[in-house]
Amino acid sequence: MATPAAPTPSDHHEMIMPASRERAAREVDDAGPEGRPSFPKAGPGMMIPGLIIFAVAIVSAAVFIGMRFNWYAGLGALGLGLLAILVNPVVGAVLGRRGDRQKAVDHIERSGGAAPSNINR
Repeated sequence: MATPAAPTPSDHHEMIMPASRERAAREVDDAGPEGRPSFPKAGPGMMIPGLIIFAVAIVSAAVFIGMRFNWYAGLGALGLGLLAILVNPVVGAVLGRRGDRQKAVDHIERSGGAAPSNINR
């Protein structure tokens, strides 16, 4: 029976950055164009749940409107809510920042705790 391969850095999404607060901030700063993060210990896995909660709130509001008024109003609210998600620049920024944090996690794990260097170069 073959033993499973060790996971590569990109096989998982950390909820908490595997480095000190300062090191995580430097790594994320080096990985992306947005600069130092406000919450450097938040890993890439913590970005998506916030978006999911936002989407569930929109769907819940649409269901409430549909039940309170009529299903046409509920469908209209759902359409407007989904459109708001698609054109919201914050959603794109969260997804981009998630990628930056994943690059930082991968770099931290590859370096084994060595001093940080610029990830993109």
